Amino acid sequence: MHQLIVLLNSGLSLHQALEVLHNHYSTHRLWLRFLNDLNDGVPFTEAVRYFFSWWCPYPFVNVSIAVDTIQFLSLCESYLSYRRSNFRYLVSNLAYPLFLLLMSSIIVIALFHHPQLVSSVHWIRYAYATIAFVYIVFMMMFAYLFYITIIISPYDILELMRTCLNQGWSLLSIFESLSFSFILSKKWARMITNASYQCSFVASFQDTFRITHPLIDALQMYESAGNFQLGLNHVLPFLQDDYQKQFQRYCRALNIGLYAVIICLICSMVFLIYFPMMSQHLR
Repeated sequence: MHQLIVLLNSGLSLHQALEVLHNHYSTHRLWLRFLNDLNDGVPFTEAVRYFFSWWCPYPFVNVSIAVDTIQFLSLCESYLSYRRSNFRYLVSNLAYPLFLLLMSSIIVIALFHHPQLVSSVHWIRYAYATIAFVYIVFMMMFAYLFYITIIISPYDILELMRTCLNQGWSLLSIFESLSFSFILSKKWARMITNASYQCSFVASFQDTFRITHPLIDALQMYESAGNFQLGLNHVLPFLQDDYQKQFQRYCRALNIGLYAVIICLICSMVFLIYFPMMSQHLR
């Protein structure tokens, strides 16, 4: 998307920029699909969904207002960069220890099938039970972190609100344009209804997502003073920083736990390698 923004800023039209990118990246089908959708009459804001990966749901399906092409692409690029940071942090911190855990578990299971250990059936049972328990616990923790990484959180909604307001969208246009899936879509619809009754977006946001944070109260004060956009620009970076620090603490805790289990498995390997020799020496 960054290349497309650069070409558009240079003065090329959207179709010319897409043709240049398609010719240069001939093996990348994204540009061709995007260009074909535009030629088929698909709205620009709907065709942009191709830039969003499976881990980042596209929230602008229902945009019905006229948008500036470069500004809208910059909005999407900013949102993708924000979402991409947590996903990369999760993968970079946990991919390697999970690989080590898998390989060390395979080696330990293989060692447990040594003929002198197979004769004691309880060794095999203990090995499988222990490894299965460890995998279940850590896979549940990893699944939870992965889940909170790919779903749209309340702070993501505030980030979308900030970027849309900075692009000059009205609050009503944002309410009509943003769309979410599954449970979040129901909460979003309920929040819009409550915001009209309470005459306060922040109060409705707090009630809907059950968020209690001192900075949310500060944001409500900005809204009461008629400076909601200014409040988002001032308050949201600190909210996101707190959220990312909490997420990173979870990742580091899981990382430490994984390495602790790997160390235990390595010690088990050493024991299982030398156990047959020790048994023969004692005989």
